[in-house]
Amino acid sequence: MNWDIFRAYDIRGVYPTDIDEEAYYRIAKAYTYLFHPTTMVVGMDARASSPQLKAALTSGFVDAGVNVVDIGGITTDMLYYAVGSSDYSGGIVVSASHNPKQYNGAKLVREKATAISSDTGLFDIRDALKAEKDKEVSSASKGSVTQQDVLDGYTAHVLSFIDRDVITPFKFVGNANFGYACNTVAALADELKLNLVPLISNRTALSPKARPIRCCPVIALKLQNW
Repeated sequence: MNWDIFRAYDIRGVYPTDIDEEAYYRIAKAYTYLFHPTTMVVGMDARASSPQLKAALTSGFVDAGVNVVDIGGITTDMLYYAVGSSDYSGGIVVSASHNPKQYNGAKLVREKATAISSDTGLFDIRDALKAEKDKEVSSASKGSVTQQDVLDGYTAHVLSFIDRDVITPFKFVGNANFGYACNTVAALADELKLNLVPLISNRTALSPKARPIRCCPVIALKLQNW
C-alpha cells in the first residue's frame, strides 16, 4: 500500500499499483479498530475496479464482526444521505471522484455522515495500518450483509428542497459522464415530468471520465443540434 493515497479529505491512488483489494480489506479493519462500528454502509462508483474493491472492503468489515448495508452503485451524496438519514455507524464509498479511470479510492464518514478527513481520523487510519493495528481486529462471529436500494428515498429527499409546483416541463440535456448520476437524474426527470435527453449515460463504458464538453467539439455539436 502506498501511504500517499491518504489525502486531506479522502483516499485516492492508482489501482492496483497504489491501492488494491488487500488495502481495502485492511482499511475496513483499521476503521473498525478506531471507531468500533456496528453497522456500516458501503457503495461504489462506476469504475471497472470498484466491484472487487467494494467486495474486499465488505469482507474486511464482515470478518471484523461488523454488519454491512450494501447500497450498490451510487453517487457520493447518496452515501451521505444513506448514513445521515439513519442510525448507521458510518459509511464508505469506493470512488476516486474526478480522477482518471486507472484510479480508485474512498470517501469515509462516521455516524450522521460526519466526514472523516486528515484531522478527524483519516491519518489515524493510515497510522493504524502502518502499525498493523488492523491485524489485532478479530471477531468470534462474522457480520451480516444486506442489500438496500436508496434511490427512491434519496430522490424524495432531493425533491423536498424545492417547490415542485413552480416547475414547468422543459427539455434538458443530462451528461452523467458514464457515472451513476444517470440514475438520479432520470428519476428526478420522471418525477418532475421533464424531457431528459441523456448524454454519455452508458455505465458499461470504462468510467470515468469523458473529456469536458468544452474540449470535445463532437459533443458540443450534438448539444447545438438538440
